[in-house]
Amino acid sequence: MLIPEIEVFLTLMKTIYSRISVVREETTNELKTDSLSKTIFHSLIRNQNLPEAEKSDKRLADQASVLLGGRTDTTASTLAYTTYHLLSNPRILKKLRDELISAIPDPQDMPPLNKLEALPFLTAIVQEGIRLHPGASIRQERVALDEDLLYEDRKTGMKWFDS
Repeated sequence: MLIPEIEVFLTLMKTIYSRISVVREETTNELKTDSLSKTIFHSLIRNQNLPEAEKSDKRLADQASVLLGGRTDTTASTLAYTTYHLLSNPRILKKLRDELISAIPDPQDMPPLNKLEALPFLTAIVQEGIRLHPGASIRQERVALDEDLLYEDRKTGMKWFDS
């Protein structure tokens, strides 16, 4: 093999595809026994609302790669900070809970993703959480690429542009 790292990646992908096969078999057996496993892949395969293309081995392997590649520390950090802000603001937390309860009356019957993405307050919470705490493990500049920003010092009244 020319690049040793590729072998590691290919081994990982082979493992992922193997695990997907196991999950498919377990899901088939669950339907016969009424025993339900609780992994995201079991849920995806079991979901009757998803088109079959969304449940293909390639699509599930891609999703596994995203989950593995996304790292947990950055995602966990963003979720932890967002949860902190929600718990620190009971009024906002209540508004979010009310929206979720009306959209998901039965937690055992989750609506499709596009319905959840259409919830305005949930979407705002997710976007604000990512904006405030993007989870990057390195310094990120926040720049406006398409517009000039006007800043004003409230104490002195001095104004300046950043372009």
